[in-house]
Amino acid sequence: WFYTLHAIGVLMGRGASYKNVICLGHLLDKKGKKMSKSQGNVIDPWAMLPKYGADALRYWMYTVNEPGASKNFDEKVVEEILKKHIGRLLNVLSFYDLFKASADHAPTRESEHVLDRWMLARLDILIRTVTEHLEAYQVDRAARPLADFIDDLSTWYVRRSRERIKGDDMTDRARALGTLQYVLGEFATIMAPFMPFVSEHLYRSVGGVEESVHLSGWPEVKKQTKKEAVLMSTMAAARAVVSLGLEARMAAKLKVRQPLARATLKESFDDDIALIIRDELNVKEIAHDEGGVAIMLDTHLTEELKQEGEMRELLRAVQELRKKSGLRPGELATLIVGTNVTGRARVSEMKEALMKAASLAAIEYDAVNGEAITFDDFEVEIALK
Repeated sequence: WFYTLHAIGVLMGRGASYKNVICLGHLLDKKGKKMSKSQGNVIDPWAMLPKYGADALRYWMYTVNEPGASKNFDEKVVEEILKKHIGRLLNVLSFYDLFKASADHAPTRESEHVLDRWMLARLDILIRTVTEHLEAYQVDRAARPLADFIDDLSTWYVRRSRERIKGDDMTDRARALGTLQYVLGEFATIMAPFMPFVSEHLYRSVGGVEESVHLSGWPEVKKQTKKEAVLMSTMAAARAVVSLGLEARMAAKLKVRQPLARATLKESFDDDIALIIRDELNVKEIAHDEGGVAIMLDTHLTEELKQEGEMRELLRAVQELRKKSGLRPGELATLIVGTNVTGRARVSEMKEALMKAASLAAIEYDAVNGEAITFDDFEVEIALK
C-alpha cells in the first residue's frame, strides 16, 4: 500500500505522495497473545466502538506506546480514558453550558486574573509541546499531554473558578467565562487530530467560527515570557503546598469543609496566590514563617469554626439534593428538615445564609425520610420540594 501510493504519485507526475509514514503495530490481547478465534481472545471492534466511542480507542492507540510497537488491548484502560479524560472534559463543557448565558462575554485571553493568566500560559505550553512532537512525527508524545491538560483544566482551573462564575461580580464572571470559552475552543483544535469526534462537539459547543474544527487553523505557537514562567513555577509551588495541607487535614481527620483558623507556610506567596491557597485549604488566614516547616495547620476548632463547618456540610448536602432534583442555578426550592430541638436551633441560626447560598424559598421543619447528616451533637434529615 505504501509503495502503491508512491508509484501512483510518480506516474501521475506528482512526485512522492508522502514525506513520512507511520504504521500501527499489531493488536494483541491483554496478555500479549495474538488474537485468534480458536483461542477465544478476539476483541470485536463493533462491540467496543458503541461501548466506548472511537475517540477513546484512538487515544488509547496513540498513547499506550510508540506507534509501531505491538499493543496489548486491555478494555479497562480504554474505559478509564473515557471516564477520566473524555468524561472529565465533557463535564467542564457542561459546566460552561450551564453558566454561559449568565454573563455577556466573548472568547478572550486578555484577563489579568491570576487563574486566567495561569490557564492561558498552561494552554500555550500544551500548544508548543503538541506542535513540537507532531512536527517530529512523535505522535505518542504529542498525544499524552492532552490528558494532563484536561486534569489541570478540570481539577484546578474550573474548580478554583467556580465561585467566580457563580458569584455576584459580573465583570469577573465574564472574564472567567470568556477565558474558559477561549481555552476550550483552542483545546478543541489542538486535540482534533487525536480525538476528532469529541473535538468537533467541543468546538461547535463553544461557538467555533469555522464549519468544522477540522477546517480551522492550527493554534499559534507562542514563546513563553519570563513573567509566564515565574507564574507557572509559583502556581506549581502553591499546588504542592496545598497537597501537603490536605494531607495534614486528612491526618488530623478534619474534612476540607471544616474551616480552620490559620495555615503557616515556610514559603512566601503574593496576595493572589496566597488567596488561592487559603481558599483551597479552607483556612481564615495565611501566615509566613521562614524557619518553619513547609506548612503547619492550626487544628484548634472554636465554637464559631465548628458552626461554620456545620453550615458548609449542610449546604453541600442541599446542593447535592438540588442536583439530583434537576434544579437549575437560581431556581427556588423549599427545604424540609427533620431534626431534634438542638438541630432546629442550629439550622435556625444558619437559616439566612443557607437560604441565600442554596437558593431556597423557605425552610420548613417536619418529619422526613430523606438524606441524613450527622454532626457532633445533633442529626438532620433533609428533603426538597
